[in-house]
Amino acid sequence: MFDVTVVGMGPNGLSVLNELNKCSLKVVGLDKGEVCNHIKSYPKDMVFFSTAEKLTLDNFEMGLGFGTNPTLQDACRYYEDFVDRNNLEILTFSKVEKISGKNNNFTLFLNKGKKIHSKKIVLTTGIYSNPNYIDIPGEKELNVSH
Repeated sequence: MFDVTVVGMGPNGLSVLNELNKCSLKVVGLDKGEVCNHIKSYPKDMVFFSTAEKLTLDNFEMGLGFGTNPTLQDACRYYEDFVDRNNLEILTFSKVEKISGKNNNFTLFLNKGKKIHSKKIVLTTGIYSNPNYIDIPGEKELNVSH
C-alpha cells in the first residue's frame, strides 16, 4: 500500500512526486510510457522558447545553463537525471486503465493485469498524448503530428 500514487511523469508529476518523497511518504509514480513521454515526441531538433531556469525542478542546470534555451535532448537528459538524483520510484510503461475505491483505499488497475493500492492519488496527466482530432482527411496519417 502506497501513501500516494502520482499518475503522469512529465515535469509536473516529477515535481509533485519529489515533494511527496521529501515528506517521507511511501510514494510511487506511474506513466503509460517513459519519463516525460510526451516531451520525447516533440521534434528532435526542437529548442525550447523558455530558458533553462524556467524548466528546471531543482538547482541543477539544464543544458548549457541558466539563461540559455535548452534543446529537447537537454531537457530529456535533465528530467531523467532528476529522477536518479532524487531516487524517485517510477513504474514506466504502466498505463492506468481503471481506478476504484475511495479515500485511503484506492486500487489502480494497470495494463498487463498489475494492480497498485494507494491511500491517495494525484493525477498530473497532460493533454499532449491525446490530440483533438477535427475529422479532416489525412489528419491521422503517419506524416502528420499533433
